[in-house]
Order: sequence, then structure tokens, then C-alpha cells
Amino acid sequence: MKIAWLIYRRLAEAFPHEFKLAFGDEMLQAGEDSIGDLAQRHGIAGVLRLIGDLALRLPLEYLSEMRRDMHYAARALAKSPGYALVGIASMGLGIGLTTDIYSQAWVVLTRPLSGVASPNQLVTAETPTSYPYIERYRDQKDLFTGVVAAQNSAQFNVTLPGQSGKPDRVFGQLVSPDYFSVLGMEPQRGRLLSAALDKTGDVPAVVISDRCWRSRFNSDPDIIGQTIRLNGQNATIVGVTPAKFDGALTPSPVELFVPITVPATVAPELGNDALHNRSRKSFQFLVRLAPGVTINSAESALDGITRRLDKDDPLAPPQADKAKRVVLMGAGTRIPIPREVRPKILGFYSALMAVVSAIACLNLATMALARGINRRRELAIRLGVGASRFRLIRQMVTEGILLSLLGGAAGFALAWALAAIDAHNRLPAGSPLNPVRTIDWHTALFAFLLAVVCGIGFSILPALHATNTEVAPALKQGAALPLSGHKRFGLRNLAMCAQVAGSLLLLLVTGFVVLGLTKSNSIQTNFNPKTMAFVFIDPERDGYSPEKSQAFFERLSDRLRSTPAVTSFALAAQPPYLLNGEDDFHLSVDDPHQSSPVQKGFAKQTVGAGFFSVLNQPLLVGREFDQRDQRIDLGATGAPITRLPLVLNQKAARTLFGSNNALGKHLRDDQHSYEVVGVVPDMKDAFGMILGTAYLPLTRHDFAQTPSGGIVIVARGHSAEDALGAVRSVIASMDPNLTPFNVQTLSEYLELTRTAIRSGLRMFGGIGLFGLILSAIGLAGVTGYAVAQRRKEIGIRMALGARKSEVLSLVLREGASLIAVGTVIGFLGAVALAKVLSAITTEFSDAFSLGVDDPRLLIGAPLLLAGLALLACYIPAHRAMAIDPLKALRTE
Repeated sequence: MKIAWLIYRRLAEAFPHEFKLAFGDEMLQAGEDSIGDLAQRHGIAGVLRLIGDLALRLPLEYLSEMRRDMHYAARALAKSPGYALVGIASMGLGIGLTTDIYSQAWVVLTRPLSGVASPNQLVTAETPTSYPYIERYRDQKDLFTGVVAAQNSAQFNVTLPGQSGKPDRVFGQLVSPDYFSVLGMEPQRGRLLSAALDKTGDVPAVVISDRCWRSRFNSDPDIIGQTIRLNGQNATIVGVTPAKFDGALTPSPVELFVPITVPATVAPELGNDALHNRSRKSFQFLVRLAPGVTINSAESALDGITRRLDKDDPLAPPQADKAKRVVLMGAGTRIPIPREVRPKILGFYSALMAVVSAIACLNLATMALARGINRRRELAIRLGVGASRFRLIRQMVTEGILLSLLGGAAGFALAWALAAIDAHNRLPAGSPLNPVRTIDWHTALFAFLLAVVCGIGFSILPALHATNTEVAPALKQGAALPLSGHKRFGLRNLAMCAQVAGSLLLLLVTGFVVLGLTKSNSIQTNFNPKTMAFVFIDPERDGYSPEKSQAFFERLSDRLRSTPAVTSFALAAQPPYLLNGEDDFHLSVDDPHQSSPVQKGFAKQTVGAGFFSVLNQPLLVGREFDQRDQRIDLGATGAPITRLPLVLNQKAARTLFGSNNALGKHLRDDQHSYEVVGVVPDMKDAFGMILGTAYLPLTRHDFAQTPSGGIVIVARGHSAEDALGAVRSVIASMDPNLTPFNVQTLSEYLELTRTAIRSGLRMFGGIGLFGLILSAIGLAGVTGYAVAQRRKEIGIRMALGARKSEVLSLVLREGASLIAVGTVIGFLGAVALAKVLSAITTEFSDAFSLGVDDPRLLIGAPLLLAGLALLACYIPAHRAMAIDPLKALRTE
């Protein structure tokens, strides 16, 4: 029974302090008396029941104590409504912005794919490859339990059952039939694609996403078996994916999943024998690692396999031996991120959330310090009547947690409102749907835990400071209790310097990003953007044969040239200033004397005759594409008869040839040889980025088999509206059944495209404004704390003849010196942090390089913060001028 008594005693000692004061001795005595009796009467079962009852009672007593603490904390906050409201607003801003960062960036980058089994086992390559290579990867049964191929951003003209009028343009994904089985997914309705059921020659079967089912079919319970038309061909809906699954390997939501077994009439991307063409690297592969296989070992094995396949392929370009052919990355999240980049991005957002939360906690801590000094007499009385210091600390921490929870509720509401605003942002025509940014229970749990941590974080030090006092002197002197010189302002000075430094660091770093992104996104055109318009057409997906599509575009060019309202035009595979973002077009210098030329990646744009003239963009050297280039026929096999002409921008030319003249130089990729016929100045895309870009000519082959996004007519007129009307009329006169889509002016396109970065600008700008507001609130609280501590000193000075201006100067002088120290530390920290981030990652280097040298920010931000901080200090300092010396001295 000694062990049972020891356990009983330990449990009894673990009860709350107040409970032990009231019942502790009786509970120990009762236990000592009853354990032996219970053992004799009921044996070990009776003793265990007694200990179990005590163990169950223990958490209930703590919950009861917490409930009483919360009631007391609510009454205490109700007695100080100003402190409570300012605290709730401060924590609401801090937790709201942190939760916004979490839901906008962290969740998207880290949350596993919904409905997928063991997503951490999924990997993919950074660059696409050809389907025959993927078929060889399938043979590695010891490495992978499944391998699938997918082609992203396939677009379909979709006619729904009972729909009249022209079809909708819908984004889909071409996938292997075993796509869903490798993902380990179960259907919400019907069945998913299957290698056993979806074979070549069968009636095309498609799976739609839950989002598509709800938005386009109004959650029709009889959706399975319905027939839709894809690019003019019948297809049967066989299943609906689980909720919140919008596809793997792509950040853009997918609405249709189409098997690669369908004919090319349904998916033109599969034309020209794409599934057997080793040089057509348009497929992304997704593999599930076998148990015990690491991503590094899989990467090494695939790299070796790819090298052997390249060696056996006479058309494969030579590469340096040290260059990796396959680089893998995790594919179990919404956005696959390269492994070397992932920790940098996550580290940046982690630091951002930590700094925002820390500034919010510092702000509340300084206010709690100011409030604690005024509660010194109350705390001394409670200590004097027997309350333990731990009890008082627990009570003050409970007040902090309650205040932080109320702020967390306000912050969650703020994050929800910001997400609702983002959901209504319009995207450029032709863009995929916006990813759904969910404010769900995960986000609510994050906000709750953050509120609890912040509540404990900002209240623990003020609680320790306020309760570390002698009872008798505190009862005599109350809030005017003198402190020793070295300790009197130590904690306050530290809090103020940290507040100013952290706020300025936050303001400058976010300012660097905002100014850099704003500058980089200011696209300057050489013409009035209100005179240009875009119209997309896709005859092939409207049912045209390759020959008919080719003839249509030739007649279209002749008709547009004879239209007076169209002053100039060009055809292209994508509009100008498109968000490129990809450097997957690999070129090497075609030099017979070089044994192993190294390929370098560039962005690729396919443009027609007169494209640069329409943009008023003069070439630096050489010529642009003309009608001769547009009439090049690559032939049925896709092999060029001669070298294809190629135009490079300055950045690409410098990358390939340095300072040498690029004109006339020869290049090659894995399919064609090229001759550089011109060099154009660098042009920003709609994100403000300048990529090395190679411009290829539109050819008869492109007209016969249009790209997945169709062909865009870039037209200029006296106004964009005139150009749009004229192009529409020409198309309607040639074929009224042809479906123009993504019709918009250049001004609309640029304006809508900028919405893609507005949420980021709003987030960073809001964080900088948050730092300003919270620093002002916190500094006012710290200065108020100083004035409360020095009330007796100020009263004596005024009684001895000090003028009010001298009292004001006394309070402001100390505040100004601390603001100056914090400003210097914050400024140096922000500049150093910007340099470090620019050095370790390219994701923000362009923004930092443009923003870090802006004198408006480097000079204006410190002056703005210092001025606001001095104003915050002036308010309590001005109040100190109104102290009555007699009243101040009577408080002794």
C-alpha cells in the first residue's frame, strides 16, 4: 500500500493552490485513513477506484479554477475598457495579418492534396519529358509503385447538356488512365479513370472536379452518364472527384480530367503521334515512391535511365556530363516547389509571421507594464492577505489570454474578410479559375493557438515584473513605488527599443517588396494601350480539319489587311506581355567544333509576321518575321526543310553569345536548327519580370494544329473598341459558327493581370501599416508607464518651480533617445535582411534590388516612424504637464 499512498499523495499535491488551502490537509488525512480500510474491504480494486476518482477530479478542479479566473479577468477588463479595446484591436490586427499570411501563402505551399493517400510519397520532375521516357520509367517496379503522365493546362471547348449558343472554354488535364489509382483516390460519385476500362478506341470518358460539378452542373445528382461535347466530340461523364481536389502538378484548378487514350479530335495536344514522339517533351510525370525508396535514390536512378535513353536517341541534343537530366521535387502539395527553393520560401513566411506576432506581443507587453504599475497596490493587498505569487501571475496571464482570444476572434474575422475580397478579384480573360482560398477549421485552429501563445507571451513578463514587489512599501506608496536606478527603466527601455526596431524593420522590408513590385509592374508601351485589343480563336477545337484551319488563317490575314478600322495587326500563340514564368525552351549553340554544347533554358513565344511592328518595338539588329516566315511548311513529319528563323531578346542574346553579335548565329534544340535573324529590346511581362526569351515564327503547321490556347489576333485601331468590332465582324463574316473567346483590350488585360499581385501588395502593405499603428500604440503605453512611475518625481520638480515645458522636455527627451537607438537598429537590420534575402534566393531579389535604393523609403520610412513615435510619446508627456504637485505628493 506504500505505492498506492505515494500515488495518492502526489495527485493531492497537484491540485490547485486555492483548493489545497481549503481542503488539502483534510484530503490527505482522509486518504491516509481510507486506503488501508479500502484495501482490506475491497482489495486492490477499491484502492484503484479511489485513485481513479482523485485523478478524474484533478482536471475538473483546474477547469473550475480556469473558469473563475476567466470570470475575474472579464471583470478586470470591463473595468478598463480603454485598455481592453486597444488591446483587442492590436491583437486583432496582429493575429488577423498573421492568419492572412498563413491562409494565403503557408497553407497553399504546405497543405497536402485533398483526397490523396500518403501525398508525401508523390514526386515529380522540375521539367517535362516525353511520353516514351515515362513509359520506360514505369518499368522500375523496385523504385515506384506507380507512374503516371499528365499534360497541364489543356483547354477544351465544352458544350453542356441542353446548352444553346457557343461553347465554354474550360481548363482540363490530360492524364494517364491510372492517374487516380496512383493518387490513391476514391470517387465522390461514379467512378474514376481506369487503365482497365478507359482504352484507346473506347467512347471518350471524362471525370469532372467537384468544383465543376457544383458550379457548372448545379450539383446535379444524376450527373453520371450525361454526355457533353469536348471540342465538338461526344464524351461521357463517368465520375466526380472528391471535394477540394482540383488536380495535381498544377497550381491552377482543373475542371476536366481527360484520359490520354482519347483521339486527337477530342484533344489536339495528342496529335502528331505525341505518345510515341521521343522528342516531344510536353508531359509531366508523377510517381509514387516504393516503401523505403528516398527521393535522392529515385532521382539518381531516373537520371541514369534518362542518360541511357538520350544516348540511344540520335535526335537527343548533347549535354555536359555533369548536368542532371532529372531533378525531382515533392508533388504532394498544391504547388510543387523545387527542394532547394522550398526552405527559403517557407523560412521567409515563417520569419514574417514571427515578426508580426512578436511586434503585437511587444505592443501588448508594454501596455501591460503600464497597467501593472497602476495595479501595484491591488497586488500588494492580495499578496498581504495570503495569495501566492504564482496565483497572481496565473491570474494576470489569464487576463492576457482572454484579451488575446478576443483579439484572435477579431483577427480571424479580418482574415476571413480579406479572403472574401480575394475571392472576388477578377482574373484576365483566358486565365484558369482562382484557387479556392479556404478559411476552414485548420485556419481557425491556427488563429486560436496563435492567440493563446501570444496571450501567454505578452503577459508573462509584465506579470512577473508586477508581482516582484515588497508588500509593505507597496501598500504605503502604491503606484509611486521607487525602483533602483539600474532597474527603474531597464525593461521599459528594452521594450521601447525593440518596438521601434522591429516596427521599422517590418516597415522597410515590406516597403522594399511593395515598391519593388510596383516599379517592376509598371509596363511602358511605345503606343497608347487603349488602341490595342486581343481576340482568341481556335478553329481546330471548333471542329475544323487541319487543312481547313490553315486556309482560314491565310484568308483571315488578307481580310484584316483590307479592313480600314484595323490599322495594324499580328497573329501569335500568346498575347504580348504574357506572364511567361517558364524557361523550359532549351537552346544550345550549334557549333560543330564544340563536342558537348550546354543547353540553356529560355522562355518561348511564337509570334507571326509584323508582331514587333504592332508593338512599335524597333529591332536592335536584324529583321522581324514576315509573311515568308509565316508560310514555312514543316511538313508532315515535323522536320524543317531549312533552318528556322529565330529572334532573341537582349537578355537571351547576352546569355548565349555574351557581348558578341548574335545576328546570323546558329542554334538548335532537340528538334530543330535555328538562325538568329534579329535581336529585340527586353520587354517586361505583366509581372514585371524580364526573362531571356526566344521568339519563334508562326508557321503553317501552327495554323493547322493550333496551340492549346488557340491563336490570338493582336489588333490596333483608332481605339481598342473599334479594333475589336472590326475583328469580330471579319470573323463572323468568314464563319458565324466560330467561337471568339478571351476578348479584351490591352488595358483590361494589364489591369486584370495586376490583380494577381494585388493580394501580395495588400498583404505586405498591410503589414507595414500594422507596424506603424502598433508601434504608436505601444510607445504611447510605454511612455504612459514611465509617466506613471515618475509621477512623484514630476510633482516634486513642479513644486520646486519647474516649468511645464521643462517637464514636457524631460519626458520627450528620454523617449526621443530611445526612438533614435531603435531607429538605427531597425534601419541597419532591414538593410542587412534585404541583402541576405537577395543573396540566398532569387524569389525576391528583383523586388529588393528595385526597392532598396529608393530614397523615399530609406529616408521617409524612418522619419515617418520617428515622427509618429514622438507623437505617441507626446500625448502622455502632455498629460504629465497637467499633474498637480500637491495631489502627486499626497499619494505618499
